[in-house]
Amino acid sequence: MNLLSAFKHHLAQNNTVKQTIFKNTFWLSIAEFFKNGAWFLVQIFLARKLGVAGYGFFSFALSFTALFAFLARFGFPTLILREVSRNKSTAKKYFNNILFIKVALGITTFLLIVFSAQLLPLERSTKILIYLAGVGMIVNTFSDFFRSFFRAFEKMQWEAFSKIFEGALLALIIGFLIVERDANLEEIFYGYIAVGIIILMLNSIILAKRFLKENLFKKYELDYQEIKLILKKSLPLVFSAVFVSIYYNIDQIMIGVISTKTELGYYSAAQRIVYGLSMFYMIALISFSPKIAYFFKKDLRKLSALLKKMNKAMLAIAIPMGIGGTILAPEIINFIFGNEYARAILAFQILIWSQVIVFISVCYGNTLIMCDKQNKFLYGVGLGAIINIILNFILITKFSLYGASVATVITQLLVFVYMYLVLSKEVIRIDFYRYLTKPLLASLAMAAVLLALKISFSILVIMPLGIIFYFLLLFKLLKFRF
Repeated sequence: MNLLSAFKHHLAQNNTVKQTIFKNTFWLSIAEFFKNGAWFLVQIFLARKLGVAGYGFFSFALSFTALFAFLARFGFPTLILREVSRNKSTAKKYFNNILFIKVALGITTFLLIVFSAQLLPLERSTKILIYLAGVGMIVNTFSDFFRSFFRAFEKMQWEAFSKIFEGALLALIIGFLIVERDANLEEIFYGYIAVGIIILMLNSIILAKRFLKENLFKKYELDYQEIKLILKKSLPLVFSAVFVSIYYNIDQIMIGVISTKTELGYYSAAQRIVYGLSMFYMIALISFSPKIAYFFKKDLRKLSALLKKMNKAMLAIAIPMGIGGTILAPEIINFIFGNEYARAILAFQILIWSQVIVFISVCYGNTLIMCDKQNKFLYGVGLGAIINIILNFILITKFSLYGASVATVITQLLVFVYMYLVLSKEVIRIDFYRYLTKPLLASLAMAAVLLALKISFSILVIMPLGIIFYFLLLFKLLKFRF
């Protein structure tokens, strides 16, 4: 087998379950690294250029529009991933009918954003930022819709190509606006929208040429019975997205309203780093989800084995992330954002544990959705949203950004307990604690190394050494296996 044939066999074709998951993980890792890395760098530049208060306004606009993303998405990417991965022949049917719905939802979402912004006592400049952020968000949901077909067909190399190009374009255009034009926030959002439109065009070409094999926008007959069925299947996913959006974004909005934009700037700095880590579990979710949906219908024994591997992988990443992040929080915040953001350190140390919980919890919550238990998932995130709003109202008033951080951790912990119990009862029991000992021991040993190194070395030396030490100890000495 020559080099080109080997490349195609391992990284461009779907052969075995193990090889397909490896291939998808490989391409998604590259994709998320480029796209999220570029977006993260853009936000660092913005945070330093705008200052804490200015960055707070930027974060407020993004968080406000994110609350409405559920309506523009309507659960369609998840629905397509689940349904089309089981039966590839349904792809055209889903695309034709959902595209019609999405156009209507996109217009409705923007009008709702405008109406809602008018109800709040905001300055005109802030409202304009919200409108622009809303347009960018809606454009991006169409790209996510197109990419969901790449995932359902388990051809993540095309998503990687799309996201690598998006990351490069984002860094180029936004970087140019920040560095060369000294652009204001309004101009930066225009650049953000331009990138979104270009990527949407690219994704439409890939989808038409490589997957559906037809003109995406040709005249076609709508199947109104199918549309009703799609909407019925999507509704639990939509309401779930509403609740998830609330407890991921309401804290920033409440800080901005109850406290100050400066406090929001500190909180957003900590949160951006923590949420940036979500790309690791998102890679796993997207890689494993098609097989989870398929095995649920075909082979529960293989489903159990797959979920155990996924659970072990999440634990192996989450535990050292929490312990290492807590120890290195001052160095991380100062290196990325500067001394001006020192108040974000404690918020980061608290929030990092919410992400540890999420890494484990998503194995259970996502599996409920992939196994047609979306109603059970809905109840869990609905409960989480209610608890989060109550806790934020109480704790932000007393403790500002630190109260919001604690509220997030408590919410995620309660949602995790619910997802674990429901999955165990409704689908299959996967006991995460069975695989906890070795990652915890390796993480505690890594903590000792980090504490010793941080006295004399910079974060650029400490972090890679800590990661290398942890994985060598975990896999070589403790013999941890997926």
